[in-house]
Amino acid sequence: MNKAFIKIMVIPLLTVLLFSGCGQKSNKSNTVYTPKHSAESIFRRASNIQSAENMKTTCSIESFSKYNIKHEAYGRIASTLNISDVEDDIGLPVIRHVGDVYYSVHKITDSKNDKPVYGFIMYKESGSLSDGWCTDTLRTYKDFKTLKTGDSLNKVRRIDPYFCLFENINKNIATGYHTLADGTEYVINYRRNNNYDEYHISSMVYKEEKSGLSSILLDIDRHLVEKDE
Repeated sequence: MNKAFIKIMVIPLLTVLLFSGCGQKSNKSNTVYTPKHSAESIFRRASNIQSAENMKTTCSIESFSKYNIKHEAYGRIASTLNISDVEDDIGLPVIRHVGDVYYSVHKITDSKNDKPVYGFIMYKESGSLSDGWCTDTLRTYKDFKTLKTGDSLNKVRRIDPYFCLFENINKNIATGYHTLADGTEYVINYRRNNNYDEYHISSMVYKEEKSGLSSILLDIDRHLVEKDE
């Protein structure tokens, strides 16, 4: 990947280098960082009946942003991210076990949103991260039907403020990934004239293959982010 390819966390607008090694522990004494608990011992705490709605442990949207990464990107940076890092950073109040994967549930505080926001992080059996996503409500393909080529990034942000955006600053192009309620994905490509210009939609693609974290959510967690009728 081009080193100019960076990730922007949309809310809040944070820019993080994909190869920055987020999640690694800095250690000035050059000693090896040892996690408090192994992935195996953490996974033994998994419960599929514990409610996450009234959890007392919360994290800020700024803290969760580093984990709100499109699953394809974790293939490039997962070596620096492990469930033990998540526990030390933002806690693991609720852990689920679905098939051969695990995911954690996090209650997020966002001063710009009156609605509850929840984050979900998926892990492989090794403990490495494989997907991350946060939202205030489950969105569907219909939510994006009003968008058209030429619309601004800000218009998209009003529909889904928590999507994952990757930007190529050398080419002034970007791609946004929106996880939908059924596990499918809406991908929006952007272009701008220069670094000072706003991004505008250049193309849109609906991917019907179910690969998003939302496709494995248990009903007890889907209830947290279901759209109000």
